[in-house]
Amino acid sequence: MTTFLIHEGRTFEDQTIYITGNAYVGCTFKRCTLVYAGLPYRIVDSQAIACNLQLSWLVHDRKQWLDFLKNIGPIVANMLPRELESPTGDKGAS
Repeated sequence: MTTFLIHEGRTFEDQTIYITGNAYVGCTFKRCTLVYAGLPYRIVDSQAIACNLQLSWLVHDRKQWLDFLKNIGPIVANMLPRELESPTGDKGAS
């Protein structure tokens, strides 16, 4: 069983945040560097605005990589503008 240091309802600005070994619930990250070093973490109902993601771990197998993408995907998606232009200049659906 994994034990996490829990951060709930916090806003982090202009900081380096080590997501590994932590749980972030309802948090906001603004202009932060999020560092992932390969251990378990949890990010729930949180958003990242203008952040960098630093990967600092050795991928051991496909499952580990896919689990990481599944968990970090929503955070990365929330970093994108709601409307993006396609290469043809069309606006995407929000």
